[in-house]
Amino acid sequence: MATLARRLRKTRPHLVVTGGQEPYPHFLTVTPTGAHKAAALTRIAELLEVPLERTVAFGDSDNDEVMLETAGYAVQVGTLPLLARHADEQVADHEALAAYLNGVADGLERL
Repeated sequence: MATLARRLRKTRPHLVVTGGQEPYPHFLTVTPTGAHKAAALTRIAELLEVPLERTVAFGDSDNDEVMLETAGYAVQVGTLPLLARHADEQVADHEALAAYLNGVADGLERL
């Protein structure tokens, strides 16, 4: 997959190619430029009239990078180095994410 991803990036610059690397070396995501999770987060926030500064995003792979960069608060799942610079917080894995979210929900119940 990594070879295909490199070839697509070189020959199809109008597409955004993610994947083909850890943590998902056997998957590729190919989208037109501008069609990414940050655009979706922005649009959803607009529709709900929520400022981006009040949004939270969770991500574990390279296709989450721009979303984590855009969100008001970013939680990295796992240890992919390219996400670390965008993360406000990091959890080890998806099980740790579940525990993190349960803790957030418990805190909300106490309000």
